[in-house]
Amino acid sequence: MLHHYITHYGQENQDGSIDSIVESWFQVNIFKWCFCFSKKRLNFGAVWQD
Repeated sequence: MLHHYITHYGQENQDGSIDSIVESWFQVNIFKWCFCFSKKRLNFGAVWQD
């Protein structure tokens, strides 16, 4: 079965600022195995806000 996932999170930098990161990927599930491919990470450069 083919799935598409997107996640959004904040990543803390060494200077204490937090970047807004979005990751997406495709996942294929075959029996008990999971294979991820076409993984992409985008950094929006915007300050993370809750």
